[in-house]
Amino acid sequence: MEANSSGRYDGIRRRAGIAFPTLRSVLLVAVTGWGQADERAKSRDAGIALHLVKPLDFGLLAKELSSMGLPE
Repeated sequence: MEANSSGRYDGIRRRAGIAFPTLRSVLLVAVTGWGQADERAKSRDAGIALHLVKPLDFGLLAKELSSMGLPE
């Protein structure tokens, strides 16, 4: 699900759950161009588990998922 402008994280989990009820328990990861602390807080408050900044560092993604106990 695209959140293409600053501050658009609010309700992403809710909208995903409405559109696709099976996604309610899915781990959401934000990959955005905004890495400021306030943007990270907005995504966390919206229920997004991980906030990464573009360009995506796949090594960091694997490390973060592993630290959450998820397979790489």
